[in-house]
Amino acid sequence: MPTRSKKRNSPATSPDGKTSKPVRKLAQDRKVIPQETAMSKAPITALDAAQALVGKYAGKWELFGPGPDKETIVLKATWQDELTCSNPVLKDGRAFVTVSDIMDFGNGRTFTVNFEEGFFVKADGGAGDRYFAIDTYAQVTVERELSPEVWWFETPVSTQDMYSMGFDPQTVLAATHATIKTVTRQGSRETEWVNRISTLLSKDTSGVVQVRQFVSLKGFHTRTQ
Repeated sequence: MPTRSKKRNSPATSPDGKTSKPVRKLAQDRKVIPQETAMSKAPITALDAAQALVGKYAGKWELFGPGPDKETIVLKATWQDELTCSNPVLKDGRAFVTVSDIMDFGNGRTFTVNFEEGFFVKADGGAGDRYFAIDTYAQVTVERELSPEVWWFETPVSTQDMYSMGFDPQTVLAATHATIKTVTRQGSRETEWVNRISTLLSKDTSGVVQVRQFVSLKGFHTRTQ
């Protein structure tokens, strides 16, 4: 009997007669490796966020306002300060630290402001909006996060602010501060940069309403401890 030859799979040929390599199917051989994402990490608690604020900071500041001609914006004052954040606590839906800010204007002139800064607590215990509260002004200011490490907040212009910037409060009809705070990190060096834009509506001596908008304050706080 004639022997039956075994058939071998021959390589496929392309229209031009050239031999092409067989295509391997890899889909079934692939293994899906889960990757860690931000969503898979445990959320930071509000108290953890407040704890991260604890430390000491040093800063330098410049205040600006209209000059003698009422048109040119000039430097009004400079000072340095030392800020201490301590005693993180969780209380009444807030997680915050106690802040003591000692400002040094030179020639032995100092001024201290005490306030609290922290975060509102979300339903899951996480850190919500950031805020600060100054007892002197009996107000809570919420800082809106524009992007990671960038915050914006609005505050009223106090009578003391008006005098410091060179305005007569009796002539001011409306006034507000809009402040941008940006945090930068260079290794272990952490700095908060602050720029404040002030807008004031006031009447001049002839009764004409004028609007002034300018950068009234800029400075920074750098963590020292």
